[in-house]
Order: sequence, then C-alpha cells, then structure tokens
Amino acid sequence: MAKKKRNSIEYRYYEIGQDEYVLALFGESWVRDYGRDVDGLHFHNLTEVGVCHEGHGEMVYEGNRYPYHPGTLTIIPKNIPHVTISEEGKQSFWEYLFFDPAQIVHEVYPDDEVFCRQVLEQLDKTYLMLTQDGCRQLSQLIELLIYEMEHKEKHYKRVTKGLMEALVMEIYRLYTSEKSKQPTAAVSRGTLVLLREALDYIGDNYMDPGLRIEQLAQLCGLSETHFRRIFKEQMHVAPSEYINLVRIQQACELMRKSHMSMGEISDNVGFESTTSFTRNFKKFLDITPYQWKKHPENYEGKILDYNVSVLRGW
Repeated sequence: MAKKKRNSIEYRYYEIGQDEYVLALFGESWVRDYGRDVDGLHFHNLTEVGVCHEGHGEMVYEGNRYPYHPGTLTIIPKNIPHVTISEEGKQSFWEYLFFDPAQIVHEVYPDDEVFCRQVLEQLDKTYLMLTQDGCRQLSQLIELLIYEMEHKEKHYKRVTKGLMEALVMEIYRLYTSEKSKQPTAAVSRGTLVLLREALDYIGDNYMDPGLRIEQLAQLCGLSETHFRRIFKEQMHVAPSEYINLVRIQQACELMRKSHMSMGEISDNVGFESTTSFTRNFKKFLDITPYQWKKHPENYEGKILDYNVSVLRGW
C-alpha cells in the first residue's frame, strides 16, 4: 500500500440541488485510482455515505488507517478529515451520497427539538465503517437513492425525500446499536480533532458577526497564538479567512434560493456591512455578488489561492 505524505487539509464544498435532499455521485467516472497525487486529507460541508463496489485499499481517518473491500460502507460526518487510497496500481469503484442531516431531521420532527438534537448529536459524533452484508437495510436504501437520483423519474423528489428520512433514521439506529461498535477510529485530542471542533463551531455560528478567533482557541483549549499557527499549518488559510469563506458560500446559497437583498444576505451570513461582504466576495471569487447573481455558473469549480477548494465534485 502506498504511503504518501499527508500534511495538508482540503475543504470540499458540495451543493444539493434546489428542492432536493441529497447529492448523489455515481457511475463509471467514480472508477478511479483513489489517492493518486494526493498530498493531504479532505473534509466536506455535508455528511457523506459511501459504498465500495470494487477494489481494495485503505480509508484514512484522522491518522488511523482501515482496509476497505467490495461491500464496505462508510458514514462520514461533515468536518472529519479523511482520504481514500486505492491499492497501489489498481482502481476502486465507489459511489456516494451527500446530505445535510439537520435539514431532514428538522423537517420530519419540527415540534420535537429534544429528539432532533439527540439524533444530530449522534450523527455528528464520528464515522462508521460497516459492511453491506451486516447492514442490509442501509445498503438497500443507498441503492434506491442512487437509482432515483440517476434516473430522476416522475415524483423522484418526493420519493427521495422519503428515502432520505428512512436513511437518516437507519443511520441513527446504527450509531445507537451494537453495530456501531464495528471498527471506527478512536477520538483523540490530536490536532485534527481539535480543528474539527473549531470547524463545527464555525459552521454553527458563522452568522454571528461577533465570532472571534479567541473563542475558537478557547474551545480547543489553546492559546490564540498557538491556535492560529496550527490552523494555518493544516488548512493553509488563516482562521479569519476560513470563516469568511464559509460566509461567502452560505451567501451564494441564499442568492440561489431566496430573493433577499444584498443587505439582508450580508446580515444573515455574519458580515458587519454590505461593503465588507462585497469586498470579501470579490476577494474569494473575483466577482461582485451582483455580478455572480446574474451568472452563478461562474462559481462552479473556483479554486481559492489558499489550497482550500470550493467544489461541487472531486
């Protein structure tokens, strides 16, 4: 198995379609040599469910390595650094679902905040590596969802909504059952785990214009100077820049899916002024928010200058 040096982290941003509940990545394009020319881990803004159809290799989670094979299922919450590495010189075939558990849980149980919180705390806890044979119901739901998203037959949005509700609850059952004791990486207080706590906090509080680096450092039990240093070393971007990146991405979502004014969008994503919002938007995307709103396709595939990627796919 190839032993590659992994000393950076890449942020991969995925978008779910309008009025949809899941992004599916499937087909022959996902037969590939995973890990080739990769020099770091990556993490997502959404929960990932993956299924291996062909090939062998390793999954690397926060410094821990686990072998995979045909029939392996993985469940990886947002903000967990990881990477897939095919057996040297060979290809693997994976297919993936990306989704936001909070969107689904809150729609299904709008009047039961306690239960929603319990479910989401479990689903954001850690990752699982399972087998199709040991999780037939989960495997079947994944298969049905990929079929629906591939063919998009009449009423597929309603069908996938129901399937995603079942998928989330099945994953919740797995996390709270004996099956969740299958191999997972032990949570340590390593650098990547510390960063994940900060990333989670930013994801939940980016809309607060008072969000400060000092808060993130305290959350991680570090001095502000030490926190800034390890964040920059791992992410190749300063924490303040990353916060603004998340805000810009959320602003793009609002521009796609709402009719808010630029001032309202700026307020909703945590910028202190429309001027600051416009300045940062142009800094990251080389275009003003007004220009982007007219041509959102300009955003697809933009690569930032900090080794942090904003992508819809790999």
